[in-house]
Amino acid sequence: MDYDLIIIAGEPSGDEHASSMLKNLYTLNPKLKIAAVCGPKMKKAYPMTEILSIDKLSIMGFIDVLKNIVKLFFIYRQILFFILKHPAKIVLFVDYPGMNLKLAKELKEKGFKGKLWHYIAPTAWAWKKNRVKTLSKNCDKLFCILPFEEPFFKSHHINAQYIGHPLIPKLQTFFETSQRDINLLALLPGSREHEIKKNLPFMLKAAHKLKEENPQLVIGLSVANLDYESYIKTEVAKHNLENSVVIYPSDETLELMLKAHIAMAKSGTCILELALLGTPTVVVYAISKLDIFIAQRIFKINLPFYSLPNLILNKEMFKELYGSFLTLEKLVDSAKKAANNLSSLHKDCSKLRHVLGPSDPGVFLAKTLVNEL
Repeated sequence: MDYDLIIIAGEPSGDEHASSMLKNLYTLNPKLKIAAVCGPKMKKAYPMTEILSIDKLSIMGFIDVLKNIVKLFFIYRQILFFILKHPAKIVLFVDYPGMNLKLAKELKEKGFKGKLWHYIAPTAWAWKKNRVKTLSKNCDKLFCILPFEEPFFKSHHINAQYIGHPLIPKLQTFFETSQRDINLLALLPGSREHEIKKNLPFMLKAAHKLKEENPQLVIGLSVANLDYESYIKTEVAKHNLENSVVIYPSDETLELMLKAHIAMAKSGTCILELALLGTPTVVVYAISKLDIFIAQRIFKINLPFYSLPNLILNKEMFKELYGSFLTLEKLVDSAKKAANNLSSLHKDCSKLRHVLGPSDPGVFLAKTLVNEL
């Protein structure tokens, strides 16, 4: 059987972004034939043929990839041959550039006649710039979620279009509803083991220092991955904060962001969420001098800023502390300054919402697909 649309997502974030589009697509046209590498949210949003579950691709870290290299090779071939055997009018690749760019390249080489669309651009503007060349040859349409990406990719002769950021429709109902607890400090150390083990000790040391100055302080600690809950509790005890820490599981992190008077958070998507919600934040990323050397000298990552709000506004909305810049003194001092700089923060927050909104990329992409199909 041939399909109207094949979607390739590779991780939970892609499952979420694609499901938002699919809900809108089902409203517009519930009769399309769709096959996908998908997660549970996509399957719930639109009836489809499952090529493969994204669970099969959930392998993190260089060592784990090496251990599973044969398995990943056969998974890749399974997806490739499914698309070649069941041609679709459009293949929509959602993020996951490591595999999706390779798939697009090989599909072109093997004479695939359908259109190859990519939703969520790879960060080729920051690193792995060779991906620009791959996209220019093997991408018919690139849908971007960061405004500065469109001119960058267009300058490399790629048919790129900025269609809004998915966090805007996700968070907009909360924009004016936050009720801050002046004694609540949020810690978001990350979800992966190496992130937690590098960032959490710094955050807890700073929290302990702030607790000494304000005995009423309560520390809300986001535990995005329950696999590391025992390690996190051990670290909390090591810093004598057992009676001051409240654990927030992943499904309550938004509540923590909305209530916190200030946050310390690992660099990533959560920083953009905190910025849109107007939560004063210090960006924390503990990396070694060797990591910095590799990033700057080998991967040529030399950006004016590294967190998305700062990059989008091209100014320091949030203080960034990484590598040798991350010290206990700077972290405590930056947290205090952030909490006392609310008028400037609110201006930046409003500007950020304006720059990213008001388009809903899920709605836009669904309409575009219906018109094309």
